[in-house]
Amino acid sequence: MILNDATLLSKNIDGVECSTMREFVSKLVKAKDLSMKVYVNLKLVCAGPACLNIDNNWIIASTNALVSYTNAVTTDSIIVKIMQGDVELFESVTPCNVIIPAKDTVATFYVCLTSSTPYNELSKRVPHSVFRSRPITKLTSVDFDKITASLNPSGSVIIDDPDDGGIAVEPTIVQVTINTSATPGPGDQPDSEITSEVYKYDASSNTWQQNKWGGSLECNANGANFIIVGVYNPMKQVSVEPVDGVEIEVSPADDNDDINNIKTETGAVAVYQISFMPTFSTSLTINVEDITEEP
Repeated sequence: MILNDATLLSKNIDGVECSTMREFVSKLVKAKDLSMKVYVNLKLVCAGPACLNIDNNWIIASTNALVSYTNAVTTDSIIVKIMQGDVELFESVTPCNVIIPAKDTVATFYVCLTSSTPYNELSKRVPHSVFRSRPITKLTSVDFDKITASLNPSGSVIIDDPDDGGIAVEPTIVQVTINTSATPGPGDQPDSEITSEVYKYDASSNTWQQNKWGGSLECNANGANFIIVGVYNPMKQVSVEPVDGVEIEVSPADDNDDINNIKTETGAVAVYQISFMPTFSTSLTINVEDITEEP
């Protein structure tokens, strides 16, 4: 399904009320701490960092989550809110009739926010938002009808159950080892391909934390985790070896203050963001390969 375009609710971003869309969009694409909240049938089912990508000058926000419900759920509507802190910037409302499978399910949501240029007549290519059933059951399933409270940014679901005063399902933490087959090192080493460290997003501090290759990272199995790495050759790009049972997406990281600072510190010419959703402890191997032009 393709979610309806978002409606602008506020031009207050980074604590500033923008007077023009040009000013607002300029701040939006550089903004930190953007989040996406997704409501299914008016129930908050996931919340997490909002990733922004620009395609044909259209700004598209996305997020991923893992959910697990006791029974399949038929949707009446999906509401997406794009937030910065407590400020609601955008809202998308989509009447729909799709099925969320029972048990462990990967939910991926995409919504178009606005154009980065005025009078944009280029084609709008918004990816489909989907619910994909997972063959491996690792999460504790909950009763969708009993969800009355919110899903917090760390991924825990609070269910208000009048029979027992409430049940808290805490996020599942797994260990993910990050390896690379490339040659890491500082940019002044002619044979280095990839930055000497990998950076993991820490939602609690809204920062990218440095980690060594081969180290084990604590990751949330109930939502998307994000790492970034840089490459030194503009004709190279990052890829990740597939792992059964792990959803992985790789994309160039949008320029912002954090990414530009990492480029400056490491000498990288390009930075790639990798999102992944493990359901169990595992390892990922990051590769560097030649960029090939699409036909």
